[in-house]
Amino acid sequence: EPDILIPSMGMGTVTVFILEGMCKASGVHYLLPDISRISNLHRITENAMCLSPEVNKDYRSLFKKNDIDSCTKGKKLHDDIKKDFSNLGNFDTDYLETYGLFEINNWMDSLRLFSEYIVDLLRHSKFLFINIMNKIKEEKIDLKERFYVFKLRIECSSQRYLNKRVALDKSFGKLPDDGQKYLYFPLYNVPEYSSNFQSTMWLNIVSVVEALSKSIPGDWIIVLKEHPTGIAHNYRQKDFYHQLNRIPNVEFAPPLTNGNNLIKNAELVFVTVGTSGWEAILQGVPVLSPIKFFWDCMDLSHRSSDIETLHEDIKEAVEKNKKIIASEREKRITFYLEALLSNSFPISDPEVFQYYHEGKKEQYYKQGQELAEGFIQYFEKTNIRENISSKNYFRS
Repeated sequence: EPDILIPSMGMGTVTVFILEGMCKASGVHYLLPDISRISNLHRITENAMCLSPEVNKDYRSLFKKNDIDSCTKGKKLHDDIKKDFSNLGNFDTDYLETYGLFEINNWMDSLRLFSEYIVDLLRHSKFLFINIMNKIKEEKIDLKERFYVFKLRIECSSQRYLNKRVALDKSFGKLPDDGQKYLYFPLYNVPEYSSNFQSTMWLNIVSVVEALSKSIPGDWIIVLKEHPTGIAHNYRQKDFYHQLNRIPNVEFAPPLTNGNNLIKNAELVFVTVGTSGWEAILQGVPVLSPIKFFWDCMDLSHRSSDIETLHEDIKEAVEKNKKIIASEREKRITFYLEALLSNSFPISDPEVFQYYHEGKKEQYYKQGQELAEGFIQYFEKTNIRENISSKNYFRS
């Protein structure tokens, strides 16, 4: 029986909750490295929901002391974040270009997209052919299983192609009219850890948007925006965009729209798990979320997990946000960043660490050292050594 279990983020199935439950029942520490969504800082969380009791504890202590002058590191990080916001480019445009995605403006672009789809199908066919040849050579291969996998790959590639053909077309989506009030809902990926595990009850995006459409004030609309990584890697179910466009008061923003501008001009930002909620808090925009998240301790957002009270919760989130003056918001964010810095560690090349890109051996080695230092820092702060066996996991 281990003393500590360190799962790998994003590599689990339903076993994530099973393993977490087994750890709790047997007294094993469940420690999950996770991003903080701030710079390259990472933290150690203690549950599958990626909450950080240690950060919350330090935040409450700092808030009680109310000594903003002592939080020099938090204030500097906050200043750096605000500076980054002023120089922020369009992440979505940069991302799409990085992954070779492009807006479909003419028949040449359509042909290019279709040719990429055909190449994808040929690649899948090649793998199947190799498996058949290996079976002929009397290797132990379950062809029934390989044909089933081939069928799934074809279905996924086809649906991904159809999604791209819709979402990347130049006619897809429009920006809200000047003066139009709107709730901004940046769509999340499915499947993804943040949706499948952290917001399990909110997986059906169409149902969520329907509930929001029935709950927003009469002079608002809902502005949706597709997740850029969703276009590149995942796929939506058949007729996904059509189903959403049929819901009253719902509009899509074009995929290349600057998401930061949509946040800044929104009456309210609705998120399950995502960086957009944090960005809204930093800019003083009301945030509504149905699940617990790292920013809850600051009380700069509102939580609503009951669709029966969603209408009232939307109004309450907006009114609550109006009562928080800028200096108070600045203070709470600074306290939070100070607490985070005391409970986090930097990881170089975070996109490699989070599996967005394949890294090099040197990068993985350096990240392994940084992760080890982060764990040691966490072990020493939480005194885990007092609660486990006498095995010598730590530096002398």
